[in-house]
Amino acid sequence: MSPGAPIVLACGAGETNTAIADRMDLTGMTVGKRYRELGLEGLHDELRPGRPRIYGDDRVHRWLQTFSVQPRRQKHHRCAEA
Repeated sequence: MSPGAPIVLACGAGETNTAIADRMDLTGMTVGKRYRELGLEGLHDELRPGRPRIYGDDRVHRWLQTFSVQPRRQKHHRCAEA
């Protein structure tokens, strides 16, 4: 679940910004601006200043899949001879 999803759910349940912020250790401004006003769109990160990303989401996702695969276990280890 996205880190912002519980905030959106709490807003949808009618909790106040202050109650949500206190419970989740946030500022009322964060809850009000990003989630109460924007709803589900508030879950997306806002663009940040600085250098644009070099790699897109698809490429990053493929890398994460590649590197999360466990290598096969080998029964014997080989030592290189000098």
